[in-house]
Amino acid sequence: VLPIADGTRRGYWIVNAYQDTNGILAFVHVEYPRNPTPTTYDTGKTRIGLAWSTDNGDHFTYLGDIISPYTDPATSNVQGSPYLIKDGYFYTYFNDDVCSPWESGNAVARAPVSDVIAAARQGQVTPWKKYHNGGWESAGLGGNCSTIGAQGVTHSDAAFSTYTGKYYMITSRMNWGGQDTWIKLYESSDALNWTFKRAIVQESAAAVQKGYQYSSIVNTDGADNGVVGKTFYVYSEKDADSNVAVFFRWLVDLDGPGDSASTVPPKTVYSLANDYSGVQGANQWSYLYRTGAVDLPMNWG
Repeated sequence: VLPIADGTRRGYWIVNAYQDTNGILAFVHVEYPRNPTPTTYDTGKTRIGLAWSTDNGDHFTYLGDIISPYTDPATSNVQGSPYLIKDGYFYTYFNDDVCSPWESGNAVARAPVSDVIAAARQGQVTPWKKYHNGGWESAGLGGNCSTIGAQGVTHSDAAFSTYTGKYYMITSRMNWGGQDTWIKLYESSDALNWTFKRAIVQESAAAVQKGYQYSSIVNTDGADNGVVGKTFYVYSEKDADSNVAVFFRWLVDLDGPGDSASTVPPKTVYSLANDYSGVQGANQWSYLYRTGAVDLPMNWG
């Protein structure tokens, strides 16, 4: 969390990363708290931005903002950002209070991969364009957008399947307002129009605190940059504000039964208590976590 000129703070966190031969491009969720006090937190002017690393992810330089809401400030987060690569473009997905509320569906912006990487190597960002009314002329920073489906929060991930030739995106919901918490899988043939594929997990709000958030797709064979086959893993945190690091893994088979919460795939549970024993570097994991109000530092074991 970094201070900015008006005395408020920017909060940055990496949602996704693209491995280029010249470095790592990170897609970053940015929040501008206007009232950064222990008892008052106002989301304020949220953004999606990019960062760049040339030392295998040990350090990142923030390059700049690429997406901001149609109305600024928004009343809630411009969440994001899963990304895909299609026809030489990065596509990244987000929610906007006005043109794509997360309860209704996502929006998307794009920019040429070659332009984005060339700018990143120079410490800069290139303009992105939002999809709006069938075209790509709307500015990434402040432009209008169109809803394209895939309801849910987009602090998540997306991938292309070589098995089906289609695109997949996961979204999530915590138990806000007493509703179920879930992670859902959506499918698309063109990376624009998304339809529900199946529930990864769904639980009653009465049975959980807060729920699932920050979900990722991981290939079962180790391939990079959002390309999967017939099967892949979904990882997610649960109870995101708790003081114990707990996350879950599901094995998703694109040929498996689906389309309802009753056919969700089996899950594996990982937690700080039963997997890490509180030791950095245990089981080849190093991590940052919180105890009380203190963020514990990450090291490499």
